Amino acid sequence: MKETGVYLINGTIKEKIADAAALFKAIRKQISLYPNPCYCIRKAIENAEFFSLLLGLKPYYFTYKSQRSQRGKQLGLDLLIRIETILMKSFDYWRQKESDSKLIDKITFIRDNIRKIIESYKASNKLKLYAHGSNGVLEQHPDLKLDYFKNIDSLEKAYWLGCLFAEAYITIKKLKSGKKYYQLGVGCVQDDFILLERFADALGLDIVNNEPRKEKYITSKGEVHLFRRITLINNYFCKNLISHGFIVGKKKSKNIRLPKFKIRELLLVFLLGYYDGDGTMGRSRITSSSEKFLEDILNSPFLNIHISNSNSIQYDPVKKSYIITGDRISIGADLMREIVKNYKNSLPRKRAYWENWVDNRTNKPSPKMDLLREKLPEEELINLMKKFTLKQIAYMYGVGYRTLMDYKGKLNIYLRDRSPEDS
Repeated sequence: MKETGVYLINGTIKEKIADAAALFKAIRKQISLYPNPCYCIRKAIENAEFFSLLLGLKPYYFTYKSQRSQRGKQLGLDLLIRIETILMKSFDYWRQKESDSKLIDKITFIRDNIRKIIESYKASNKLKLYAHGSNGVLEQHPDLKLDYFKNIDSLEKAYWLGCLFAEAYITIKKLKSGKKYYQLGVGCVQDDFILLERFADALGLDIVNNEPRKEKYITSKGEVHLFRRITLINNYFCKNLISHGFIVGKKKSKNIRLPKFKIRELLLVFLLGYYDGDGTMGRSRITSSSEKFLEDILNSPFLNIHISNSNSIQYDPVKKSYIITGDRISIGADLMREIVKNYKNSLPRKRAYWENWVDNRTNKPSPKMDLLREKLPEEELINLMKKFTLKQIAYMYGVGYRTLMDYKGKLNIYLRDRSPEDS
């Protein structure tokens, strides 16, 4: 049987047990000096080369890890589980090999006491799991919610997912060993720093002790702006984003697609987050290098957006969908106002315009709108839309197409307009 891990240590079983006993005494001594288990077990372990060797690591491993830790007093739960598993297997192995009952009792005593210390350490420090490639992410951000994006089941999560689709990136990095890991980066201009502060608050990022990096960039007009950026290294966190369609690498902006939401409100808030990143202030315009992403928005049955054909937007009557050849779309003031009202905690600079927006169409007397209210109730309009296009219905009632569209929007009817070929 090939021995691994703890069994690689030279010496007899008695010598190994003596080393384990010495480690236990060192930990017990630290407990008497420092009542805080979080500190004492780390201090005992880092001073015991034996403990690193138990795990098949270099003797200075724990000292190195402790120096790298910004908080300096906590081991990751995954590492602690590894320690405990190897120790317990080792003690069981030694017991099987030993016939001396006194020595077996000593092995059992040491094993049980070390297990108690480890359990006490876990209970005292509420340890969290470190995913591979974390580079101490939970030491820098102890309250970080690594599973925040596992499920998009709240308006807040949908909003931040939209923001990240617009303003974030994920790259693949390599360790010296050749092993790969993910790194997330997200940032904004200094004037919108409140966005990063809210993002950090939602996810549990500590940006007080880990201040977002400051960068300067020059616009095409020669203006100098200050940019703030947060980077986060954690495979588990990034994989959750990727599961929702986030694209890894430099080609992200040209290849993103609209995530598939089952609830309309989540889609609206996602679009608000994206708009706060890549939307035009004062307009209902959304910009993206991904034509498919823009097509997904226009063709979403939840949104029922109607846009006239133009050089960059064409309606395909066969596929019954819009085809985009540009990098921007306008979703309309009515939908934009609904999106803004659906979530109150978006970027103040952009939402202020829509909160104060005055609809001049409704401030003027409109006899045609009054006619529609009197002659065309909601149920009747829905039935007509199943048979005729909006332009045909408008002609029937002697009103303009835009007037009928406004009336439809006020009734919150989200049926898609039929194409002429369907009529």
